[in-house]
Amino acid sequence: MMMNQKFNVVLIDDEKDFLDTYKANLEEEFHVHPFTDPKEALTFMDSFRVDAIVMDYHIPGSTADQTYSEIRSKKFDQPVMFLTGESDVAVKIKSLENGVDDYLHKPISSMELSAYLHNRIRAYKRRHPSYTTIMNMKVKQNDPHIFLDNELVVLTSKEYAILMMLISNPNIVISRDEILERLWTGVKVEENNIDTHMSNLRKKIKGFQGEIKTIKCVGYVLRI
Repeated sequence: MMMNQKFNVVLIDDEKDFLDTYKANLEEEFHVHPFTDPKEALTFMDSFRVDAIVMDYHIPGSTADQTYSEIRSKKFDQPVMFLTGESDVAVKIKSLENGVDDYLHKPISSMELSAYLHNRIRAYKRRHPSYTTIMNMKVKQNDPHIFLDNELVVLTSKEYAILMMLISNPNIVISRDEILERLWTGVKVEENNIDTHMSNLRKKIKGFQGEIKTIKCVGYVLRI
């Protein structure tokens, strides 16, 4: 379940006590990275994966709008939330129109902030399912639509299942018996069914930089 996964959250606020409190209260559910200086937060983003950002509207030495613009200029499209004591409705409307995902008011309980974070991150992950990249191929779980050199390739369910078995075990020989057992559980099929699916798979991913090798009388291995 995604709720059990710890996401990386950046907090930006000029009040260190505020940061220390929320870091302590949220640390059980998130990896919390607190910053009083937005420039340090932006530098951190260059080297580490960040799943969401929560920032105050009033930041000494900068403005929230400026910092938000710099965040988006880094092609960061994950959730960014303002958490502030600023009550001006016009400011709130402007922030939301600019694309801020939430405009939350202080004080807010850690439990409520946690719920907002989980909700926004889950929604983002649903809209942007993560891909696994293997050389010049991108695949994702439970989806036979793969990308080869950024070109869409549509596999059948069996072709996709064989490919995922090989990708999950690179440079390890997968026996024909194991493929039969996993793909045709409880069903008696001819072994040449595997050969047919494998042949079709190889044709579809002809430009793949890795290599699916046949180990005679044993099975197949993905060499990368």
